[in-house]
Amino acid sequence: MKPTFFPLLLSVGLVCGQDSVIVFNEIHYHPTSDNSSLEYVELHNQLAIDTDISNWRLDGDVCFNFPEGTTIPARGYLVVAKDPSALQAATGQSGALGPYDGFLSNSGN
Repeated sequence: MKPTFFPLLLSVGLVCGQDSVIVFNEIHYHPTSDNSSLEYVELHNQLAIDTDISNWRLDGDVCFNFPEGTTIPARGYLVVAKDPSALQAATGQSGALGPYDGFLSNSGN
């Protein structure tokens, strides 16, 4: 199976004196219904402390600026969705941020 590459970056402004380890945990890029409004990106905080990601942004095929006061709880998860209300209606997933601009490629390009 050919590996999939997604041109998606998590960008951070200059931050001094903070240690953070936020990773992409899941990228839902091709919903079975071909409904792009159900796309999402899930981030995971690997640290044992809450991590403030205020003013960070996703930048690439999708773009999203995290608002002031956005934190990911210790060892917690945060979902950013193309359409948070559509995702909640289809899956019950509540609390997703969004919407983000752009689309995730279904072909992995």
